Amino acid sequence: LMVYLDNIYRLSAFSVIWAEPELDYGAGRVPAPSKYRLEYSMDATEWKTAFDAGDNATDLLIDYREFEPVSALWVRRKGLVVPPAGVGVIHFAVFGAKASSC
Repeated sequence: LMVYLDNIYRLSAFSVIWAEPELDYGAGRVPAPSKYRLEYSMDATEWKTAFDAGDNATDLLIDYREFEPVSALWVRRKGLVVPPAGVGVIHFAVFGAKASSC
């Protein structure tokens, strides 16, 4: 999931509402934590990490995270491990202010 913000923003938080599209307890595809990174960029070529959930051990349906403020024109959620029930995003939002108003 990659998003162009249309302006430079000073971001400091994000939220995700997750889906588990292949959830099937009978087949052993059970809920599990999503392991991912939220990355940001000014050019969609060079990416830096704003938040790393690579060691996430908690399965969350609604995931809200804060991080040290960063300036970005692009953001992306980079999946690191796909849980057994798959991963889907119902809602994704980043929070901050236009850089010129900071």
